Amino acid sequence: MEDVKTRKGETRVFIDSGTFVRYGYEKDGRREKKVKLVLKDGKREEFFMIPLKDGKFLLVPAEAYPKKVLAGSEIIEV
Repeated sequence: MEDVKTRKGETRVFIDSGTFVRYGYEKDGRREKKVKLVLKDGKREEFFMIPLKDGKFLLVPAEAYPKKVLAGSEIIEV
């Protein structure tokens, strides 16, 4: 389970996928607001999805490298 944890003690948790993967973060069993979007179509790109008050999201570029995410009881690499 340690390989799905971040330096801050959060756990990466799978949300959904397609030509992309979305995963969120949990800490102490509680889901945090931040979500990460990984685009896998051709060039790999990663963004943090920051929720805005009007229901839209601000996408902020993030460092792109493979990470492990918890999907139910299974660990997958995205």
